[in-house]
Amino acid sequence: MPDHNYFSNLIWQIADLLRGPYRPPQYERVMLPMTVIRRFDCVLAPTRAKVLAEFEKRKGGKLEGDALDSNLNQAAGQRFHNHSPLDFEKLKGDPDNIEKHLVSYIMGLSKNVRDIFDFFEFEAEIERMREANILYLVVSKFCDVDLHPSTVPNEQMGLIFKNLIRRFKELVSETAGDHFTPCDVIRADVLQHRHRHLRLDRHQSQDPAAQGRNPALRRARRGRTTGFQPPRAGMTPIY
Repeated sequence: MPDHNYFSNLIWQIADLLRGPYRPPQYERVMLPMTVIRRFDCVLAPTRAKVLAEFEKRKGGKLEGDALDSNLNQAAGQRFHNHSPLDFEKLKGDPDNIEKHLVSYIMGLSKNVRDIFDFFEFEAEIERMREANILYLVVSKFCDVDLHPSTVPNEQMGLIFKNLIRRFKELVSETAGDHFTPCDVIRADVLQHRHRHLRLDRHQSQDPAAQGRNPALRRARRGRTTGFQPPRAGMTPIY
């Protein structure tokens, strides 16, 4: 079975598609979120049909918002779900509508996961890739990366993220400390493994003066935060 180095190298090769529209220190803005989305796609694959059936059953009914999310999470057997009828194979099969369908796919995720991609403004990166005519290439290449848990157990997935993050840190030497962390990017995957969530001081996030005093917060608002922080003792890593 391929190890984490094999998958890290495979994903790293996809980053070469970003060369030109993105500078190397900016690759993480695309590569880590896309890795997360692909991982979720693989994790949720076994229960996708069950979730879609439950969503159709409940659509337009009394359940909505958090209550509906909770119901669909239960159908997924996870603490998150995706009720979009799309998956990576279907995204790959329609290059003419890749931007619209990828956004729709992300919108099908449960709110606790959507909030992460909203926070990092990933839709702007989707638009940027579309304009550079590389969006379909990136999505299709990720479709070929098998991140199913049966192929990549959680421990190996964690090593993949740490490997990628280390490489991205090396690329951002001119802006030391500006990089994603596993906790930041895949906070929702923690839902599966009960890891801590990224916490952001609401007062500071709404206070322009506070934002000006807090460089880390400013970076987070641009989709980047500082430093890798390992899980506390006794906590299960999230990958």
